[in-house]
Amino acid sequence: MQAMEKRVLNLLRLQQKPNSNKMKAEENAATLYMLSLYKNMESHYEDVIHGIEQRRYFLPFNSAISPDIHEINDNEFIISFVNQAGQLALSGEKSDLLLYFKFSDVSSPAIVTAAELKLYKQRSLVSNEAIYLIEVFRMKRENDTEDTSLQPEVDMTVSGDYEGWLSMQITNAARYWNDFRTENLGLYIRVTDVKTGHEIDSVKSGIIGNKGPENQKPFIIGIFNTKTEEHPWHKFSALQAQNVVPTENKSEARKTAVQQITRQACRRQELYVNFTSIGWNSWIIAPAGYNAFYCSGECKFPLTDHMNATMHATVQSRVHDTKPEIPNPCCVPNKLSNIQLLYKDDNDNVVYKIYQGMVVETCGCL
Repeated sequence: MQAMEKRVLNLLRLQQKPNSNKMKAEENAATLYMLSLYKNMESHYEDVIHGIEQRRYFLPFNSAISPDIHEINDNEFIISFVNQAGQLALSGEKSDLLLYFKFSDVSSPAIVTAAELKLYKQRSLVSNEAIYLIEVFRMKRENDTEDTSLQPEVDMTVSGDYEGWLSMQITNAARYWNDFRTENLGLYIRVTDVKTGHEIDSVKSGIIGNKGPENQKPFIIGIFNTKTEEHPWHKFSALQAQNVVPTENKSEARKTAVQQITRQACRRQELYVNFTSIGWNSWIIAPAGYNAFYCSGECKFPLTDHMNATMHATVQSRVHDTKPEIPNPCCVPNKLSNIQLLYKDDNDNVVYKIYQGMVVETCGCL
């Protein structure tokens, strides 16, 4: 079981199981966003599989992130970063407007494609007619000093009576943090009343910072791209399959499985990977498991159409009849599909990733 667990973790490009806590998942804005994204993407992929005309799915966070979340490719993944400024030693009146997001768990080959800061705004406590300028700055360390400066990142104006999520592009800051992680000092938010030109307290303007309900706290959505080669999906034997899905009588199940395989032609076999049964439900949010399937069976002459045999396999199986030292073709996957995975890392950031070649669609003799 440990070997199987390590193998699947390698497929997910994880060194070990994240030490994450799924408590309060329903209350956390970053997690709620990712759950909504996962469900919308799941519906999107079901439409693709069934040939249904593409519908547009909308997230309840006014997302304008680019590229379009429904067009991300298999080399890209999405992470929602929770605001962790509460763990820093902050003081002063404006500490509520200092935001900090850890990038330390992002795999080193990954590059930032796009990133958005999500801020929630309630109605202004001062005036519904007011117009506010919201400015986002990246905190930068000055050379050879402990002083910091504010580097402009993005700004936008919003009315006092607006209530809902604001999306602000911070791709440049995210790329800088990803490339120079020790230089990540966080973001600073400044709110100004446009009519008076005076800076205004964030609470009075309605902007939610470090304080406030969990489902309204700031978070970042980042799309990352990596060109590193994916780990190939290892072929499971029937004996390995029994380690993934436990049975009441493993020895008897193994014996029965081996007997069946020796009598049957090459075809796809059932293999359900249950994340709860291997103790991964503490950090994998969705799905609860998935049908991986595997290929097994004989590739003996004559090879029928349902064996999806190549011309080479047909010739090889025929030669085997006259030259037994030449082995029969192998029963292997010839079409694989992807799965979506939503999980938490060690910093409780939620990761959305499409993993290639995780599901056997068809088997063939090669």
